[in-house]
Amino acid sequence: MKTTTTIDTADHSLQLAPNPTTDHIKIIYSYAGVTTVSVAIADFNGKILMTFDNVKSGDKISVANLPKGYYSLKITTPEGKVHVARQFGKL
Repeated sequence: MKTTTTIDTADHSLQLAPNPTTDHIKIIYSYAGVTTVSVAIADFNGKILMTFDNVKSGDKISVANLPKGYYSLKITTPEGKVHVARQFGKL
């Protein structure tokens, strides 16, 4: 069975703070009916470096082990909708 993934690249319901960061990033989102999401952090080659499940809006995730650089973060709702976040910098 083939599945379809919807990617919302014009999403203004997602914020990352602080950006740039040194040790953690706070994820703030507002999606109707969504209480937890899955988070994936990738390098600019698209390689997934870290994943987190059951992330609530306002949760902080540690990026202290990532080397300095720029990364992208994507969240996926329990229904499978993918939201592409802004990139963030790690100092």
